[in-house]
This record gives sequence, structure tokens and C-alpha cells, in this order.
Amino acid sequence: DRIAGICLYDLNINEFSNRLFSPLLDNNEQYFMQLPSWGKIFTKRKWQSFKKWYLSDNVQNSSVLFPKALQKWSEQSFKKEYIKYLVLNDKFFVFPRKSFVTNYGDPGEHFIQNDSKFQRPIRVDNKNIENFRFSSLDDSFSVYDMFMEILPEKLKKLNTTLKNYNFTVDLYGIKHRSTIDTPYVLTSKKVKNPLLTFGRVTVPHETNIIFNNAGTLFSLVKTKDIIKRYKGFNKYFLDGLYDCPGVSPFKLLLIDFWNSIINMKIKYFFKKDSVKFFFRKQLK
Repeated sequence: DRIAGICLYDLNINEFSNRLFSPLLDNNEQYFMQLPSWGKIFTKRKWQSFKKWYLSDNVQNSSVLFPKALQKWSEQSFKKEYIKYLVLNDKFFVFPRKSFVTNYGDPGEHFIQNDSKFQRPIRVDNKNIENFRFSSLDDSFSVYDMFMEILPEKLKKLNTTLKNYNFTVDLYGIKHRSTIDTPYVLTSKKVKNPLLTFGRVTVPHETNIIFNNAGTLFSLVKTKDIIKRYKGFNKYFLDGLYDCPGVSPFKLLLIDFWNSIINMKIKYFFKKDSVKFFFRKQLK
């Protein structure tokens, strides 16, 4: 019983890498992820399973090597604890390919100003919902870990060249070396002595591995041969042009610069003692 619940929101952003996410199309209406998101649905039994785990000693006596961005979240974050539960118990959420809900990004607890980043197109006609095609977790190819990376066993079925390798998938290039416990890794980081290499032409990026697209952006290497995270302006622009085709590099740089200014203003705003005093007064 590896299904923890259902989400009615269709993910399109990897919030840990700040890159676009698109699930692999496998002729089914859903995909699976070791993350919860908006529009969550739990049955009583599923919720009680989480509650029993959360109230047990397992929460304090176990740890998960989260994505770097997630590590900064508060320990009071429900989502952070729930991700730990999913990973430690090998459970997944079911997601639709077309969203039933959206996130308006209204100012409040998580947004200082309106943010449309998480807006999704919503279904407006559900007449044929009874004809949706579903698959089991085992039969689906679209199954992702908490880093929003496709599971290696799914890639092995779609590209038999990989079947004899025990590897971790790190196509976004954000997995820290300490989170990789396999002898090999498929990554976009800078490496030495690659065993196999792939380009990045098709979308989503795992299809480049499936189709054996020629190039050197992704490499299958021994884990010890990772040099560092693949950074630099060239990689930054390549990621931007790949995620946002048709948008000029200058515009991408301008947008990123503006977002950086907004984020700095927000951080400064919250550091001011007068603001902290104001919020304390409002909560009394």
C-alpha cells in the first residue's frame, strides 16, 4: 500500500531547483511523486497511518537528507514532516496531468505580494472523467522522488543500456553527494571519466536519456567522479532557454535580476525590528 493520498494540483515547477517540471507522458491520466502539494485528499485510513507514524518515536529517531532548499524550511512545516513520512515509508502521492485546483499566490503567510508563479490551467469540463485511464504505481513510467527526479528503475525499462548500472538520477543537478548512496549517478553536474553521455534536446529532460540523444549535458559516471555542481552563466542560460523557449537570454537575465531585488527587499523587510514588533502586536 504505497499510495499516501491524492493531490488535485498539477505540478509545473521544481521548487528546489527553481526550474520547470514536466512529467513524462506515459498514456495515463496521472503521475506519482514523493511530495504532497495543494488540493490534498486523504482517506481516513491514509491519514491515520500518517498520524500513527507522526506520534511515534520514528519522527525523532529518523532523518532524511532533504534537498538543500527544503532543509531551510521550519521544523514546524507540515509539508517537511510529510515528505519525511513519504520517503521513509516508500509512499507516493497521485497527481493529475491537468489540474483541478490552482494557487492564486495571494499576499499572506507565504507571499508578500501577489505571485502568479504557481497558477495552473484548471479543468472546466469534467464530463468524461469516468473515462480517464489510470495505472498502478508499478506499471506507470511517471514516478518521481522528492527531488522531482524520475526513478532509475523506470529509466532502465525505457533505455536498456542502463539496466546493468545501479545509479541515482540527478538530472536537475541539485542532489548533494551525501544523498547519493549508489556507485553510479546520472547527472548534469560537471564530471570526469563519463561512461555514457546524453544531450538535452527533447522535453521533458528524461526523454533525452530514453531516446539516447547525442550530447554531453548529462553524464552517467561513477559517483566518485563528480567534480562539482555545474554552475556558470553558460549553464544558466542553457537552462533558461530550455525551460522557456522563445524568451531571449537578456529577458531571462532581467527577470532573474528583478526577482533577486524583490527577494532582498523581502528579507530586509522581515529583519527590521519595527516589522517584528508590528506582527507581534497584531497577533496579540
